[in-house]
Amino acid sequence: MDVAAAVDVTIMTTNPLKIPTGLIGPIIINEQPEALLGSTSTIAPNNSKPPLKWVEMQKWMLVPKRSDRPIPGALTVYTDAGKKSRKAAITWQKEGSWEKKMLSAEEADTLQTLELFAVVWAISHFREPINVVTDSLYVAGVVARIEDAFIKEVRNQRLYQLLMQLNKALHQ
Repeated sequence: MDVAAAVDVTIMTTNPLKIPTGLIGPIIINEQPEALLGSTSTIAPNNSKPPLKWVEMQKWMLVPKRSDRPIPGALTVYTDAGKKSRKAAITWQKEGSWEKKMLSAEEADTLQTLELFAVVWAISHFREPINVVTDSLYVAGVVARIEDAFIKEVRNQRLYQLLMQLNKALHQ
């Protein structure tokens, strides 16, 4: 009789018991010999389900914070940047009058990072839902993809810093 085949065990990493197997012959677990001829092995009965097993069974759907369509009733913020002026502008209407914020470029800024800087400022500054209007296809593409992206460090530290700030702002 092959006693080892009838034993259902799971190797546990938390509080395992060292017990004599008392079995004659090898104990095979996951096609690997675990114990031989009555030796002592670390085994535990498989009688409990992992506490978060139900998480795997759920179909999770992330609710994006970004929309491809304008949000009705939300504040509309316009952003732009100038290569020659090395400035970025953000403008919006508040209580019937136009407000603006001018941002100066840092030494490492390119036109694309300056455009991104303006959008990052807008998303970080306003706590209510906003519609952002940009003329930068680059920035629109970054914003569309960054919400569920893994950001690895890049050589351009300024770009990396802005991408991290944008990601953080979108997840607040």
